[in-house]
Amino acid sequence: MIANGLFKKAVNEQGFLKSGFFGFPGSGKTYTASLVAIGLVKKFQYKKPIFAVDSEKGLDYLVDKFDKDGVELQIARTRSFVDLLDCVDEAEKNGSVLIVDSITHVWEEIQEAYKAKNKRKFLTMKDWSILKPTWKQYTEKYLNSKLHIVMCGRAGETFDSFENEEGKLEFVKTGTRMQAEKNLGYEPGLAVEMERVSVGQFKSGQRQFVNRAHILKDRFDVLDGQAFDNPTFETFLPHIEKLNIGIHEGISKSDSGMIFEKGSDSNWAEIRKQTEIYLEEIQNELVSAYPGRSADETKKKTDIVWETFQTRSWAALNDYSPERLKEGLTAIREKLAVKEVAK
Repeated sequence: MIANGLFKKAVNEQGFLKSGFFGFPGSGKTYTASLVAIGLVKKFQYKKPIFAVDSEKGLDYLVDKFDKDGVELQIARTRSFVDLLDCVDEAEKNGSVLIVDSITHVWEEIQEAYKAKNKRKFLTMKDWSILKPTWKQYTEKYLNSKLHIVMCGRAGETFDSFENEEGKLEFVKTGTRMQAEKNLGYEPGLAVEMERVSVGQFKSGQRQFVNRAHILKDRFDVLDGQAFDNPTFETFLPHIEKLNIGIHEGISKSDSGMIFEKGSDSNWAEIRKQTEIYLEEIQNELVSAYPGRSADETKKKTDIVWETFQTRSWAALNDYSPERLKEGLTAIREKLAVKEVAK
């Protein structure tokens, strides 16, 4: 057992579903997300309503479904990033599950808002260095909130480039991903790609396609890599039943800002600066006592360095801590003071 440290015995502290569904239009994202949200309420007998951030009015078509299942649905029709942050907080306080449909619209909204505010037509690397940390506020809420979050997003194609035989750059499709901030797609504990798949020959009055769910990631590794046609809540139960409901520990938000504070023992730049100051003072003390460059005076200087630090290498002193150099500087001054008295 490690006492008073950062480590503790490992237990499953993932108490809420953090899922992400993405796909092209008509692949069943909204419907499947609704089934999952309703299933969570029924399975765990939650009394609070389901909250939903609905940016494309897709849930309007499922109101009857929620009513039929006896589950209250509260909707916020917005694409605003600021609203999304508030919605997560409100849903965590007053709801049981939050559906976000679609996160793609929110990602687009924050970019457009930034460009309008800063009179930009295009985003530069400097702009991304502001947008991405800003977006991280949602990512942290998504992961750390004590709330089931079923997030939907549109699919986007990914491409890679290569140089052809003529030396021209060509692009080739390599896959798909959720259209949102790039790192967000890696965050869900359960990541599902939805696909609309045609089946069989046309027959009047019969359904000609299925909504297929590809499990791209399951952190519990009970569904990972599998595919299911027309998925229901029960499809995802193996993952959901692994959740330690009621016990949820988020990621530590300890601030490392102190390492950049002036005078901090953890500030590398400050440590480097102090090291250089002490080295310069040591050098000046030695040169002041032995200003010549003769072999005899050079040896006397290196002898004092050896007696103090057990090295004759000036480069080696660069790796000494400021505290050790300060002690050595004091010792050297004392030795040189004795030398002066002896004269």
